[in-house]
Amino acid sequence: MKRISRGALAVALVALPLGAADLKPVVAGSQPAPVSAERIIQTGSLRQTLLSRYSAADVARGVYIGSTFCLACHTDKKTFLDTQHAFALVQPRVLNSMVAKKGVVADANLNGKDDFIDGMDFNAISSNFDKYKPNAPKLAVENGTYFITIGQTKMKVVAVRQWREPTDSSWLQRFLVKIPAADGANGWSRGNYVSGILFRGSTGKWESDGIEAMYDASNQPKLPALPTVAQIVAAPAGGSFETCAGCHTTGIRKYEKVQGEWVMTPYFATLYNADDPSYFDYNGDGNVEMVNIGCEACHGPGGNHLLNGADRTNIVNPAKLTAAQQLDVCGRCHSRLKSTPNKTFSFPYNDQTMTEWTPGTDMTAFYSDPGTSYWPDGKTPKSTHMEFMAVKSSIHYTNPYEKLVCSECHTSHQATGPGQLVSSRTNGTATIKTAAENNTLCLSCHATHGPFAAVTVAMVQDYAKNVDAIGKAVAAHSKHPYAPERMMGLGRCIECHMPRAGIAPGNTTGDYSVRSHTFQATPPELTLKYQSAGGMPNACGVSCHQTKVNVFGLGMDATPAVWNSDFDKALATQLLKYYGPGGTWWNTTVTPASHSTSGR
Repeated sequence: MKRISRGALAVALVALPLGAADLKPVVAGSQPAPVSAERIIQTGSLRQTLLSRYSAADVARGVYIGSTFCLACHTDKKTFLDTQHAFALVQPRVLNSMVAKKGVVADANLNGKDDFIDGMDFNAISSNFDKYKPNAPKLAVENGTYFITIGQTKMKVVAVRQWREPTDSSWLQRFLVKIPAADGANGWSRGNYVSGILFRGSTGKWESDGIEAMYDASNQPKLPALPTVAQIVAAPAGGSFETCAGCHTTGIRKYEKVQGEWVMTPYFATLYNADDPSYFDYNGDGNVEMVNIGCEACHGPGGNHLLNGADRTNIVNPAKLTAAQQLDVCGRCHSRLKSTPNKTFSFPYNDQTMTEWTPGTDMTAFYSDPGTSYWPDGKTPKSTHMEFMAVKSSIHYTNPYEKLVCSECHTSHQATGPGQLVSSRTNGTATIKTAAENNTLCLSCHATHGPFAAVTVAMVQDYAKNVDAIGKAVAAHSKHPYAPERMMGLGRCIECHMPRAGIAPGNTTGDYSVRSHTFQATPPELTLKYQSAGGMPNACGVSCHQTKVNVFGLGMDATPAVWNSDFDKALATQLLKYYGPGGTWWNTTVTPASHSTSGR
């Protein structure tokens, strides 16, 4: 992008894509006052505005100012506002009830009203929380505020944490709360906590989100109606400031421990739309803050970029970083890592100097891998948000040639679906329309290589006219008929090389919805190898033979919550004849050190 002059920058900011009358800055300790972007920029008061919120040293180092400023110039990226990064956390507001992206959409009884407004009482219905009756959760809305009551403890819902499930694009919503505290700030905990319940749109049911932490061994509530902060700290698991907040805000100003609770202070929302539920007081200090993943989460703080006439040396362009640095940008959040050196927080952060990692710098010193979210092979992830470590260990990244980075397959600026997959890729001079369902996403790169040497880039570019020839090459490799766009997904690359081996939060039924990013077709040998550790899913079983077809006459297991039953062992033994050491289709060898495979 060419350098923008100060005059052109001012004009661009005047034409912000939001009503200027609704845009408001926030000053610490005061009520928001209406101000327009035109006034901030044309009067030269942006620096003064920032200095009213931060120290001169902070401004000189670079502060986060918000995506509204970024999108005033980079108008071609305004589609970012529709992505899940932009609204993963929203403040529940009655005005936005049942509005996708913006409000609570939990409607278990399908009456068109969200269950909080309905006043759903799980003590009065049959649900996943029956064992906690008569102290099961109760939902309510009072004077516009959403509440969850467990026993006598009435907790205020601070934020809805949400995303679309990859299996059917339905919404999954979790709820962060503040807990009433006799000795807390303004009568509430300073920390935010995971409420213990979530709503899964794919099933239309409420499920546990660690709710057992709210009850004792006798299923009685741990907390009284008005606990002390010490009681809160001792009882509920799931303080979200130390586990989640670092990946759900754009920039971390400060972390501090108050009465035993970790409290995170984000950056002020310098310019925002008052009607936007993704800007709100996240930590309870009275200020509206930048919540969610904005432009600067990937590009670094933009204060100096804007103050210096869009100087490109004061902003990070991830596309110009090394492969390792690009992977870090996404991996900071798409992982289950611990801070260093004390492992205080569940994201990369230096918890000794209390400094955050910024894009474009080496992230290695900011994290450690606790190694707790893998199947027994120590490589295949078994939960969400594990893409970073999986890709780093994959042959797509460890090879000596081109190293795969996230942006090859995913777009951060467009809402193309739950996974935000790219809709096209460029190979040489060819622009290829891509989709995972018909293999064009994978073949846009793998054409002309290995098993697909006979598939040209031009053939993939004109997939419809060449589907038979492409299908012949893929079928020869997969040993299965070619029907990737049908329900079974036969011959679909990702069903074998990216099997759904991970389990989403709250799921205990073996409904695997999270795709592996090791790109390894996990062999049945590993299911048998780790039987004493509970076994682990293999790509053949979890994608097809365990749940969809009974080829070997062994039956099926529609919800494979375990992998060491007699059925699991019998199926893996049959599959091993085709894919494993001496396999008739893929003769592979698994080495104890790396569990790597060859020939598949």
